[in-house]
Amino acid sequence: WANEAYQRIFGIDMSAFVGRLTVLFDRDRQLHWEGQRRMREAFFANEVFNGEVFYKTPENEEKWLQVEQRPVFGQNGEIECWVNIANDITELKRQAEENRRLSRVAEHTQSGVGILDADGRYEWTNKAYDAMVERDMKAVYGNQSLIFDPDRELPPEYVPMRQAALEKRSFTGELPYKSPSGKLKWFQCEHLPVFGDDGSIECWLTIATDVTSQKQQAEEVRRLSLVASSTEKDVLILGRDRRIEWVNEAFCRRNHTTVDETIGRSLVEIRGGPQVRPTEGGRALLA
Repeated sequence: WANEAYQRIFGIDMSAFVGRLTVLFDRDRQLHWEGQRRMREAFFANEVFNGEVFYKTPENEEKWLQVEQRPVFGQNGEIECWVNIANDITELKRQAEENRRLSRVAEHTQSGVGILDADGRYEWTNKAYDAMVERDMKAVYGNQSLIFDPDRELPPEYVPMRQAALEKRSFTGELPYKSPSGKLKWFQCEHLPVFGDDGSIECWLTIATDVTSQKQQAEEVRRLSLVASSTEKDVLILGRDRRIEWVNEAFCRRNHTTVDETIGRSLVEIRGGPQVRPTEGGRALLA
């Protein structure tokens, strides 16, 4: 006897096989997969089997099954029958394999990568992620991210990310982070859901890049522009390639050009001035 779910999993009308010996218990039939061979060994040893088994349906559909097979003993100590319980774990195996491949790729990227389950609980992070947040994230595997807990207060910059998560949408943006050492960092984050074939979320993927130095440079340029805009002296910032990255209005007026026309050009191209060697940090400031 087999219930409908069992027959659906194996893709077979089992009524046609009632009274016949299953292939697993026929010593003369060859088995091709390790899980099935271990099931056979357990059967002839009168032992319980519990494990994963690979299976191909008559239509050649490949499946992974979690199978529990156990003998039922009578009062005389003899086996009266065998009970076989099977669950289709094909989708779980597929997702686990995708996560494994992703983790192998993520280990070799400079970006921080984190995987959270459908409810926002941490499942895995790469070394770059741990280094960026200055924490061993393995200690919080299984814990829910604050983003997914509507009862926990968040900094205002994180509210759009939480709203996107609650609405099952992806989020991209810059977020501040206060590290355990007290250092303020800025991360460019992409947080996106991974959907299964049935349309439900299987997991969440977080990709973070440390943009702290870029933010600091942008802030320096902003402060410089405030000072330079109020002076009649020429003020420029040159990049490593000796091309202009920033210029004030005074320079543009004196050289009869605009800011947009000046950015990206060299001094030689604009007025035939001397070549300028960048500083050790890669930029040169002229005033």
